Amino acid sequence: MPLPRKGILIRFVVYGTLIAFFGWRAWDRHQEEKAAEAAATSPSGETGLPSREYRLPDGRSVEVLEVTPEQAQEMFGVPPRIEAGEAAPSPGGVGEAKAPAEAAGSEGEAKAAADAAGEGAPAAAEAGAN
Repeated sequence: MPLPRKGILIRFVVYGTLIAFFGWRAWDRHQEEKAAEAAATSPSGETGLPSREYRLPDGRSVEVLEVTPEQAQEMFGVPPRIEAGEAAPSPGGVGEAKAPAEAAGSEGEAKAAADAAGEGAPAAAEAGAN
């Protein structure tokens, strides 16, 4: 069986390649639009978990997913590790505030913080007057 002319083979290679390329690009664009539409309809992306967005000092924003320790264990298979001396996270995700004396550390540091705030000024004036 004789082969077709050289011109027909060249056209087949050129046009076949172009049709395959443009078809591939159209399919890729369709898949991207489909994924973007699916992400737009989901409230928290694909996870469905509640999230909170934080703005960083440099102007960027970061989305943080809020999960309970039970959800974390279910998702990752390993229970969350809590260091010794660290309080367990509260269900709302907000930690408890420490009293100013506890935050300052020892009693001497608390007095130094109070003196810096101006609370120890009358005592210093009385000591200088004697």
